[in-house]
Amino acid sequence: MRLLEDMPNARRSTELAASHLRDSSMTVEAVATLLGYYDSAAFRKAFHRWYRQSPAEYRDSVL
Repeated sequence: MRLLEDMPNARRSTELAASHLRDSSMTVEAVATLLGYYDSAAFRKAFHRWYRQSPAEYRDSVL
């Protein structure tokens, strides 16, 4: 499992995740894969840690 916190550009990666989630044509699974996660559940857990809400809740709040 790849953790964004371990990447040198972690802040940029979290911002990319949020940006891609605002694009309603991308699924959460597609965003997870794009960011290097092999397991979308791990991405969902990491996203919740960063933003204190699930990717779906985030998307609903910004759309």
